[in-house]
Amino acid sequence: MASLIKKPSGKYMVKFYRDNRPVHVMLPTGNKKQAETICNMIERRIVQLKTGEPDRLLDNWISELSEDMRSRLVRCGLLKETPRSKTFAEVSEEYLAAKKTTWKKITVKGRTSEHKKLIEFFGDSTIESITKKDATAYLNWLVVYLGRAPISVNKMIKWAAAVYDFAVENEYLSKANPFRRVGVPNKVQREKAYISVEYTEQLIAVAPDLTWKTMIALLRYGGLRPGEAIAAEWSGVDWKNNLFTFRSPKTERHEGKEQRTIPLFPRLKAALETAYKAAKKDDKYILTGRRWDSKRRDADLGKTGSISELNYFAKKLKQPNPGSLPTNMRGSCSTDLKQSFPEFVVDSWLGHSANIAHKHYDVVTRKNIELATEIDVFSEDND
Repeated sequence: MASLIKKPSGKYMVKFYRDNRPVHVMLPTGNKKQAETICNMIERRIVQLKTGEPDRLLDNWISELSEDMRSRLVRCGLLKETPRSKTFAEVSEEYLAAKKTTWKKITVKGRTSEHKKLIEFFGDSTIESITKKDATAYLNWLVVYLGRAPISVNKMIKWAAAVYDFAVENEYLSKANPFRRVGVPNKVQREKAYISVEYTEQLIAVAPDLTWKTMIALLRYGGLRPGEAIAAEWSGVDWKNNLFTFRSPKTERHEGKEQRTIPLFPRLKAALETAYKAAKKDDKYILTGRRWDSKRRDADLGKTGSISELNYFAKKLKQPNPGSLPTNMRGSCSTDLKQSFPEFVVDSWLGHSANIAHKHYDVVTRKNIELATEIDVFSEDND
């Protein structure tokens, strides 16, 4: 069906007949073993074109062909010409453009940075050419050469995997995602710490003004995120029904999670009542003043609402560093509430999943241990 012919130049040629006419395929090799393999595969391809039967060995061989050899087989009619494969840069740019309209400004900024790192590493490599080995090399580059932290590295790998999934969804290619299961141990980069009520009250006492005292109460006794506290309005406080509704900038892009309602827990209500008595009649926001107006403007521009000033207040107490105060205060609120209410209820109030709560917020307190040593949970009286 197909015969191998050695040319005077030392290279080989495969000859076969198609529609009773001879067809010649010049091979770019003078190695007889390689030429025999190509001849054998051409024979298998001729059979496949006639019968339509699948041939996994042949398909694997074709998928690994060089561009030169593929074009030779296209010219002689054994393969169809395939459109030019998109580069990783093109697909990543297309994916970024498709998502920009649904992301917050701060998210777009972060994703654009990750997009640039991908392009810096992969250049004009086609998306089809990226292998698991390449994905691992990218990870090593982020860790070793750029010195990125584990959480940052895994976010960038996740972006690369999302770009690849986008390519598959748009039928630019159809093979396994090489970025799946590539990553580094994602250690929690802050120490979870329980912020006691006693410590919180001391922190409130050293806070310089009423707005900061209210902010601390919102974080610790309401479990609000900083961005939620900064955006909270008096119109959301329902004194009659003891409810507090506020906008949730972090989750508002998800349908049904634009805002959250929590009970006015006693300590939270007391703090808000104090702030309300001092508020002006036309005050819209709970936290007022030039500082908080500036932070709200920053949030509208997509900047993070940093409240690092809390660290200065904490230093005045001359106690061990409690770690990330905003997050640990929110976590401590979650921990306390779960002593009295079902986990799913608390997670709903605070607007996070059980997995996030376990990983970042909830801690075992000294009170839990003391209670466990006082109650005989194995007594038959508890059945």
